Order: sequence, then C-alpha cells, then structure tokens
Amino acid sequence: MQYCKCTNDFVNAIIDDYFNSFKIRKDLTEGLVYEWTNSMEQIHDRYSDEEIITPTEPT
Repeated sequence: MQYCKCTNDFVNAIIDDYFNSFKIRKDLTEGLVYEWTNSMEQIHDRYSDEEIITPTEPT
C-alpha cells in the first residue's frame, strides 16, 4: 500500500507540473502579446502624422 500511495503522489506531482507549465506559457504569451500590441500602438501614435517615405529603386 505504501508503494501505491508514493507512486500516486509522484504521478500527481508530474501532472500538476505539466498543467502548471501550460499556465506559465499562457501567461508569458499573453504578456508578450500585450507588450507587442502596446509597442505597435506607441509607434503608430508617434508616426501616424508623418509622411511615410519609401525608398525607390535606382534606375
């Protein structure tokens, strides 16, 4: 019986770690998306009134 409880605790710990890793990845991804979106908004706000000049190819 001792072996089964120990094994069960071990398996439960692995499962908990597995699902917690998804939460961490989700949190990191949400944070990165937020930072990227915020950066794009700042760039847009800063340069939206300026004329965009595109380089021309030499002829």
